[in-house]
Amino acid sequence: MSDSPVLTPSLTLVKIFFFLVLLCVIVMVYGYTLIEEIEILSRTREQPIALKVRTVIPPFLFMIPAFAILIFGFLKQLVGRFSNHMQQRGIMIIICCFPLFILAWWLYSWQLNNWLEGQGYTSCPWYTGATLGAPTIWLKASDYCIEEGYPVRTELLDWLEAQRQQGTTPTVEEFKLHQEKILAQYQQKYSQW
Repeated sequence: MSDSPVLTPSLTLVKIFFFLVLLCVIVMVYGYTLIEEIEILSRTREQPIALKVRTVIPPFLFMIPAFAILIFGFLKQLVGRFSNHMQQRGIMIIICCFPLFILAWWLYSWQLNNWLEGQGYTSCPWYTGATLGAPTIWLKASDYCIEEGYPVRTELLDWLEAQRQQGTTPTVEEFKLHQEKILAQYQQKYSQW
């Protein structure tokens, strides 16, 4: 007698549909994020003070064939026509996509960093998130990159974006005053703990 659980066909069908829907949602969210990233990069014509750039998004296009293979594989499993040969080819395509993605990410990051520096932008490590996929913050003038602004960087960047949408460009002095104001609010809020 075997101790391994036996999956019923309906449970397997539910799992297949779940992963199929999950993969489709991932591809749709990626498409939306790619469009958003292109819009952010097109703003360089306006010369805004701050840009949030995610260098991982455009090169991720090289992973889309892997997702397509997975979706195709789940659809083939629903029909029950998934040969070993098809599975091996699919795995090889998926394996080949990852190094292409890493190479494209490295090249794209290098090219984009050089291009943004040529446009007069400077990367601000204090406002850039710590995670791998976090956007890199590029500022038009390095004077806006203030180490003390790290705890309130999200509020500062949102304020700069609101200023851009209103068509105003705050001076460094206005930026520092606003930063001091929200930093004081932040310290007052968390000093009570």
